[in-house]
Amino acid sequence: MKFEEALQIDVFDAFVNAAPFSHYMHTSTYAKFKQLEDKCTVYYTGLYENNEVVATAIVLEYKEPLVGSYMYVPCGMCMDYSKLDLVDAFTNELVAFAKKHDAVLLKIDPNVLRVERTLIGDIVEGGINNEHITEHLKQLGFTHRGYNYAYDGSMRNRYTLIVDTDKPFEDVLKNMPKSKQNYFKRQSKMAITVTEGGKELAKELAIYAKELADIQHFTPHTQAYFEMLINAYQDMGHTYVCTIDFGKQIALYEAELQSGKYKKDLEARAHCEKDLEKTKEYQKQFGNIAVLGVAFYVAFADKSYNLFNYINKELTMFRGTDAIHYNVIQDMMKRGVKHYDLVGFSGLIDKNDLYYGLYDYKKTLGPAYIEHIGEFDYILKPTSNSINKGYLSFRKTLSRIKRKLQKS
Repeated sequence: MKFEEALQIDVFDAFVNAAPFSHYMHTSTYAKFKQLEDKCTVYYTGLYENNEVVATAIVLEYKEPLVGSYMYVPCGMCMDYSKLDLVDAFTNELVAFAKKHDAVLLKIDPNVLRVERTLIGDIVEGGINNEHITEHLKQLGFTHRGYNYAYDGSMRNRYTLIVDTDKPFEDVLKNMPKSKQNYFKRQSKMAITVTEGGKELAKELAIYAKELADIQHFTPHTQAYFEMLINAYQDMGHTYVCTIDFGKQIALYEAELQSGKYKKDLEARAHCEKDLEKTKEYQKQFGNIAVLGVAFYVAFADKSYNLFNYINKELTMFRGTDAIHYNVIQDMMKRGVKHYDLVGFSGLIDKNDLYYGLYDYKKTLGPAYIEHIGEFDYILKPTSNSINKGYLSFRKTLSRIKRKLQKS
């Protein structure tokens, strides 16, 4: 086998685009965005066998004060991990590559399922189990971070939820609760629309990201960030906006009340009357057209990834997030998407978990529970690595203090 530390981009992309085990983080598009975002150095590496590319890896080099640099392979190597001889060959080459560049460590987080689970987190008896790959990487000299909580400081969340969209849309809906199915039927007849836009939606993404950040106490991305994101992903990126026309919605409510639909259901009539009055108030507050939510997706091969999804917190009664998913799932299916990735949750099915609400909502879309094997470090310089970990920890603490001071 032959290692190549600078594959031509077209050769690199051709392999990743065709690989059934690839992820959008394996693409040159992702690498170019990280180069812009993090100011890191990017290497497009690969492994040849009989003059054919059999594996690729984006290597990001981060230079840090005091110790030099460390290297990170996002989403691990793009390769068939069931071929352990290939795993051995490529990891050995990448370790040698990291040594050549005098890095303190090499970090990987393979896109490999740990164990097959039910939606409520139970291990499927006799299901897929790849824990032997974890053990194999440890035997090769890697230190495993562990099968930990999602938000443990890892570079990438090892949990996600993925909706199977390789079937008719009606069958996708059948996996969702009746209440959601009923809402979708109703929403399709409301004055709510979801349309795809471009860089002009960066402003809305920033506005509603800040709204969420103020509630959950994190630093939101800026409009400039979202503009850079949309520009960088080009055809792979898809930005959606969900809006409501209050004038039309008011007319729809009034027509329902006049139709005799609620003649025998006074409770439903009262509910509709309440919605009508509330909508009139919103029309006075926001004008005739208002944004209910915005979202940014990446579509790659037969997969899509919901990277950002924000809603207008003042208009939650119209369920903008549901409307976005209902419309975008159908749009992605038209693009050939078979795996609709909801991108991340804590991994805990516990109502006491701080982020349980994220899981509780996403599970209503009928996804599969996905747990990856996690993060691995090949430590090349133990002392320098310890210094670097201390420095990065100090920098995170300082950043948190600055955020608190800014909010006080």
